[in-house]
Amino acid sequence: MDMSLISTTDSPESSEWPQRDIKPALGLLATDPLFHRISEDAITGLIEKALDIGDERAVRVVERYKTKDPLRLARNFDVRVIFDITEQGKGSAFFALSSYISNPATIVIYENALRKCRENLVAHDGLARQFLSKLTNICVAHELYHHLEHQNFEFVNLLHKVTILDLKVFRIEKSLSTLSEIAANAFSRRLMDLPALPCVVHEGIFDQDDGENNVDDDGF
Repeated sequence: MDMSLISTTDSPESSEWPQRDIKPALGLLATDPLFHRISEDAITGLIEKALDIGDERAVRVVERYKTKDPLRLARNFDVRVIFDITEQGKGSAFFALSSYISNPATIVIYENALRKCRENLVAHDGLARQFLSKLTNICVAHELYHHLEHQNFEFVNLLHKVTILDLKVFRIEKSLSTLSEIAANAFSRRLMDLPALPCVVHEGIFDQDDGENNVDDDGF
């Protein structure tokens, strides 16, 4: 499928992203192990670009498929959505709400993690509580973005590479995986008509870590 990015009139320009989106996106980028290697001058531009790409891709998806329903879109993309009721993450710091597996294309929703998240959101004042009733669909939307990245090989994390080792003869570089997470949150925000990036549901609720086994590093 051709999901190349286009300019849209109804997505925010870089300068128009409000602080309620920039701030959590910055917080997410700051969790990247390579964050300390990014030039301070480059940080804002990287965040805005990732937000723009996620937002614009959501606009394209809605224009093409005429729906904002993440579950319906998953069916259109032939992506399975399964609900895991095991005690995922129990006894560790990893409490992903969902994850994406590329082969076969599958979105896994961790029901016990969602239940714990809902319990915390009920008692949580402010913006995060507004996501309570849409939490499952937000997770599906987030992982659909990662599916589109894998389908089209358009990985936002490749926007910026950090040099790890430079011996003149050869150089080792790594990309910033959290840029894709920022874009996935912007995609979810647009698709679900959310008031802000959904990454705020993790603030003070869960610690995120890398996935394990054969799950791609796209856990939300």
